[in-house]
Amino acid sequence: MPNHTARDKVRYEIRVHSAPTPIIKYEVIPLELRVLHPPQAQAIRFLAGLAAKYDKQVLNSRPWVCWNCPARAVGLVHTPASYMHNPEPLIIDIVQPVCANGGACDAAARKMMAEEMNF
Repeated sequence: MPNHTARDKVRYEIRVHSAPTPIIKYEVIPLELRVLHPPQAQAIRFLAGLAAKYDKQVLNSRPWVCWNCPARAVGLVHTPASYMHNPEPLIIDIVQPVCANGGACDAAARKMMAEEMNF
């Protein structure tokens, strides 16, 4: 098992649909998540917490357009993929702006990402 310290940080890449470059953040990562198979509930809470922490900042950073239609985006769908066990921990959050939270474009984004993540 690699030797990790309490100062381990994770690179959190927020990749918003249609944005030319990702938004990069660094966060302290709990050591118990630095394994190949971390406790699922704790990993989900950590990932959801990161998405929630930066959601409004990303949404308000520019006038986003829905990923699926030409309407102005009012919300974001986050799909984080974690590589926290890597020597340099990484989380890639694929983010799709949506025109209505819970609407048709939101549902389409979630369906598409669920299908993509199964490959």
